[in-house]
Amino acid sequence: MDIDDVVRRWKNSDPPPSAGPEIWDRKSVLFGDMPPAEFGKDDFLDLIGRTCELNRDTRVLDIGCGTGRYSLALAEKTGDVAGLDFSGEMISKAVSKRDSAGIKNVSFYVDDWTKDRDDDILKEKYDLVFARYTPAVDSPKSLEKMLSVSRGMCYITMHFGNRNNIDESIGELFGERPLDRMERSALITEYLWCAGYEPQLYYEDRILDRLITPEEAFRKHSMGHFRSRVLNERTEQMVRDHLQSISVDGMIREKASERSLTIYWDVREKKVFSRPESNSL
Repeated sequence: MDIDDVVRRWKNSDPPPSAGPEIWDRKSVLFGDMPPAEFGKDDFLDLIGRTCELNRDTRVLDIGCGTGRYSLALAEKTGDVAGLDFSGEMISKAVSKRDSAGIKNVSFYVDDWTKDRDDDILKEKYDLVFARYTPAVDSPKSLEKMLSVSRGMCYITMHFGNRNNIDESIGELFGERPLDRMERSALITEYLWCAGYEPQLYYEDRILDRLITPEEAFRKHSMGHFRSRVLNERTEQMVRDHLQSISVDGMIREKASERSLTIYWDVREKKVFSRPESNSL
């Protein structure tokens, strides 16, 4: 197995459904009031704290930053932080949170990581680069771009084997099924191995069992993790009617098992492998 083989298999694999900025603009309402993550209370931040040196000289790039949950959390322990997202609504909420908190060392940009460009962000080098729950790094090209701007630690986090009864029941209305991220995680890991890196794996697990209203279910799950469409008036009513039909006394029981996988590595520990010369008789 070599890197060309991995790239070939990656390009021939089934791509995830395409969700444009308008989808993520709608999803921004789910995250607008979410406060920044906190060290000691967030597994991902604590993983970074254990594996990456953080100080005022640490430069950070957050790819697919959303409303700035992690960009803003890291600002107190690092130097300059740059957050990118192709959703203007996400960035607008991130800027509002930053300004309300009086944070001065974080900059947010409306930017699509998957597009070709030559700008100041690509000319810089960062000590900490991460992409958490974002489709921005989902191809060999976007992963190579991530590697090109890093001079230290990199992290990619994805949902991995999630099951949610409400999400799945809505998906059945449209003939959709949850994304299988196992193949993607394997391709990313194999690519990194073949490129000379030593990727490590970290898992986060969460069990959810709660009662929510049909409206809460609609807000969350009509824009769920694998909804790649913008609902129109007809399909929105389909979802609302379905949620009412599965409610009991005005409430829906949501049951989920959620697993996240973080692949992380240090670009400074890259090894150069040489192919052994074949012996001819």
